[in-house]
Amino acid sequence: IYQEKMVKEWGIEVTFFPPEEEVKMRQFVLEALDEYSGKDPYFDRGAAILKDYLKVMGWDIK
Repeated sequence: IYQEKMVKEWGIEVTFFPPEEEVKMRQFVLEALDEYSGKDPYFDRGAAILKDYLKVMGWDIK
């Protein structure tokens, strides 16, 4: 709904990445989260919360 409002009122153009590029980016994000989680306990907790959210949003996270 908000996206539609931005398009109509502000003339925003919505674009999407090709599916194969989105897969690459998702993999990179998960690798980065795992790498930095081992270095900082606060980051580790935040990454766990983010991963839980991403699962709810449909990401395939193991």
